[in-house]
Amino acid sequence: MEVRERQAFLCQLGAKHAEATHQWHDLKVRISGTKVQGYLDGKLYLEHTLAQPVSGRIGLWSKADSHIYFSDYTVTTSN
Repeated sequence: MEVRERQAFLCQLGAKHAEATHQWHDLKVRISGTKVQGYLDGKLYLEHTLAQPVSGRIGLWSKADSHIYFSDYTVTTSN
């Protein structure tokens, strides 16, 4: 996946939907082959198709001026 495509995908969920601040939210990203779905508080906000399937590592990122806390971080497979 090209870096530009990945950055655009990551920005879409947060940029399009303003949510309440100073409270916890549930974020879920589901990847199956080339299909990506992004959920916020159980609601599907983003569907995206990648040019090719991805594999490898998973990470969390926020902008440098953000105050973000992550809790109960889990990764599961769909086997």
